[in-house]
Amino acid sequence: MSNCIFSPVYTCWVAEHPKPIGTIEFLGGALFGSLPNVSYSYFLNYFYDQEYTIVTAPFRLGLNHEQIAREIYSDRQRVFDTLKPIHKTLHRYWIGHSLGCKYIILLETAGEEDGTEFFLKDQPSILIAPDMSDTYDAVKIGIIAQYLDDIGRGVNPNRAVTKARLAASKRFNLTAVISFDRDNIAGTQQQTPEEPDFSDVALITQLLEQRPSGLLFKTELENCQHLEPVGVRVVQADGSISLLDLDLADGILESVVDRKLEPQVLADLGRLIQRMS
Repeated sequence: MSNCIFSPVYTCWVAEHPKPIGTIEFLGGALFGSLPNVSYSYFLNYFYDQEYTIVTAPFRLGLNHEQIAREIYSDRQRVFDTLKPIHKTLHRYWIGHSLGCKYIILLETAGEEDGTEFFLKDQPSILIAPDMSDTYDAVKIGIIAQYLDDIGRGVNPNRAVTKARLAASKRFNLTAVISFDRDNIAGTQQQTPEEPDFSDVALITQLLEQRPSGLLFKTELENCQHLEPVGVRVVQADGSISLLDLDLADGILESVVDRKLEPQVLADLGRLIQRMS
């Protein structure tokens, strides 16, 4: 595996491949997404090695998710003006993890109600352990979260509004959802229909499957936790690659030989490409 070098471009980190076959635009989770080129270094290096240019942006922490989503998109547009002209002819793929998935949902449903604007129309996306994040998820202290909601200063849009926008959307025809069976944050696809709000993964999967097109790729990986994509790439003395991550169940340094996530994402990219052709 090659070691891609990220360079700062405006507010983003970019690893431009010399012979790209496409561009992956990545949005990480609330905390680790603040330094995605480091926190997700193994994950992102994997796709650079598959000949994708990688564009990833640290996004500011805040409760106005609508505004943050628009800032993310504005930054990305400026970055694309600096890339080699070939990128204008290649497909752009969005991959999100955790809260990053909510921003992708907001960008794809932006203005869809009245048709005044759109951001990610007809751009494929892969949602990994999607989390629609409410005020309590951001603040963690119930009384403060409730107070912020009461005075109209909580997360905007909240989970209910995001759910409504997703339910009404006619888009997401080029979407894949990947979840983890040990995820206690975003949940799993096995949540019962009677209690979908306890699992954002189940809720999002059910909503997308209920659309007339019914076109959704979905996979749940076994023995994986919510932070499966997070991990620092480590080159051993013998040249082999290991992963420094937060799941101590597999040791401080995890072997990448049997990892399932990156090959699954690559397979979903292939299926989305085939659907576009």
